[in-house]
Amino acid sequence: MSAADPKPPPPPHRWRKRFLIPGIVLGVLLLLLAAAVVRGTWADSEPKDPAGPEDGVVCRLYRPPGGEWQVRCAVVLEQPLEEVWAAVTDYDHFGEIFPTLKSVDEVERRPDGSVRLTGEARSAIGTWPYDIVVTHARDPGRRVASWEGGSGRVRVLRGSWEVKLASRRRTLLVYASHVEIKGYPDWLVVNALLLRQPKVVRAVADWLGRKD
Repeated sequence: MSAADPKPPPPPHRWRKRFLIPGIVLGVLLLLLAAAVVRGTWADSEPKDPAGPEDGVVCRLYRPPGGEWQVRCAVVLEQPLEEVWAAVTDYDHFGEIFPTLKSVDEVERRPDGSVRLTGEARSAIGTWPYDIVVTHARDPGRRVASWEGGSGRVRVLRGSWEVKLASRRRTLLVYASHVEIKGYPDWLVVNALLLRQPKVVRAVADWLGRKD
């Protein structure tokens, strides 16, 4: 073959590999993205609670009628109501109870019974400052700690612990939260919360188990 002769074309299978593999990778990524968007936007209209401790933590995206979305996690614990309530309001030990908190910088107890908490929290999409005020409500067979605040790029930070009597000895613990972060779509925040919040609820169960 002389130098002037054109080079033979590459075998057809090389072209197939060159485009097929990136196409498969792109297709998988698009499917994962679509699944994450659906998971982060498809909300239940009714809350879902576990029947007992054997069901573990049930965590879903929930939108109450006429309300804003919330990531809601529930678990049935073997401990009595007041013991569970004491754990989720033990602000001096929050840094020990919850592995998702990077720091608890300040605990300010106010004359009206509310508590202001500041610090930093970890999540799948970064570490974020929080500055919240927690208020408490007590009813027969039910306790609620609700908070609201924000800090920096965290524009909205709302949530609650609800502690309810499930039986004479068992307690239903519900953790709900709604977070809005500047520059992040809601569906992405929801996915991060769905990963994070079960760890928070399990941390309470582990803390109670160690105390027992």
